[in-house]
Amino acid sequence: MKFKLPAALVLALGLASSAAFAESQIVFCEDFTDQMEPINAAETIQGTQVSWLTVLDEPVGKNRMVVSLYFNDTANNTQSLLGRETIEVNPKWNAYGTRYAQFPAYGTYELAFGLEDGTQIASGTVTLVEPTTPEAAPEPKAEEKVGVTLADLFNRYAPK
Repeated sequence: MKFKLPAALVLALGLASSAAFAESQIVFCEDFTDQMEPINAAETIQGTQVSWLTVLDEPVGKNRMVVSLYFNDTANNTQSLLGRETIEVNPKWNAYGTRYAQFPAYGTYELAFGLEDGTQIASGTVTLVEPTTPEAAPEPKAEEKVGVTLADLFNRYAPK
């Protein structure tokens, strides 16, 4: 099964941190706030549309990152690469995510970010399951790409 990564796979938020670089976890959720806080984060989500985010300890410091999406066949204990793309990013960014990404089918997926030299930056696994009832199925939404700088984020929520 060939899968093209969604065009709006990456949302970037310009934040800065002086902490040491370490591999980060990708959090899967129904949605997230403008402050990058997950809403209903879970390892298992009903439906094939999911939001995700990750906040790194420090900016990547590179202009390009590699995004990979894998399908984990848990019945046969195998993993297959569905898509890999090199994307342009701002080297000052250290928070990434997307709202309402559409995955191809129910199942278990791994999303991974890395640098072109093979350094793993962040990864996470989510299992997408068929909704238990029609009412439990989330309303489909258009995939959303959003970007903001730290100054914009601060000014948006600063006291007036």
